[in-house]
Amino acid sequence: MGIPKRITPEKYKILKSLFEESLIENYKNAHLARCVGTLMSRGDHWPVIGISEKALQCIKDADYLKPKKTIQRGHLISRSESINLLFRNRKEFVSINEFEEIYTFYDKTILMTNDENKKTKTPPEFIKFPPHDPKIFLSNYIGFAYGKREMLFLKELHENFYSDPKRKLHSILDIFPKNLDSHKK
Repeated sequence: MGIPKRITPEKYKILKSLFEESLIENYKNAHLARCVGTLMSRGDHWPVIGISEKALQCIKDADYLKPKKTIQRGHLISRSESINLLFRNRKEFVSINEFEEIYTFYDKTILMTNDENKKTKTPPEFIKFPPHDPKIFLSNYIGFAYGKREMLFLKELHENFYSDPKRKLHSILDIFPKNLDSHKK
């Protein structure tokens, strides 16, 4: 599959210990998600693959500057679901390769408004990004980089999307298989 390695053997050991402890302690998914997110955070954490129409309009209305406190990354699959796949209903922790596969697969995000991210469990339909520079929208823990490259990218995306008579919004089902339990054991 050629997945770039995002987890070191040292981090894997920590995560495996966390799993073993979670069998004894009744950790909430939010606590496990915070631990996993902290360990895994780096530039390519929470990759952005698209943007909701509402978020793109907010950014356009702000002349492509990032509106303060109105746009955020939202996972297409909740972090709680990822944690369930990795930590719940198992007697043994996943292998390092399986962790890498699950984490990479379920880590995808889109840019959306705060309201879109908080008010529904199902992400809004979105404009899928065309192939682009992987160095844009890089993670800075829970936020993301937004500078001139990102501004130009979104301005061009807006122009191209709305000038295309065959434009299409995507949904979660366009990205993920219909059976999201595929990794459960």
